[in-house]
Amino acid sequence: MFHVGGARPALYTWAVARQSGDTFVLVSRTPTRPVTGRSVLSEIIDALVAIGISAEDPVFECPYFQSDNATALASSSKSGSEHLGV
Repeated sequence: MFHVGGARPALYTWAVARQSGDTFVLVSRTPTRPVTGRSVLSEIIDALVAIGISAEDPVFECPYFQSDNATALASSSKSGSEHLGV
């Protein structure tokens, strides 16, 4: 289910991306359950289409899954904290 509270920022971000020539990127933050996240994400994409944001739109960038980059994110986080002396 796509809540209006999620539709509003999506529409705003998409409109700003279109106007400025930037990209609207959809990121899924489901690192522990990527299969569930992918099925929910397809519902979100369907809802975006229903409000006028199509995956074929040139400013729309396909969804990225945080779980696909978990190792890189952990490594980046670790090196960043070491750099700060944390």
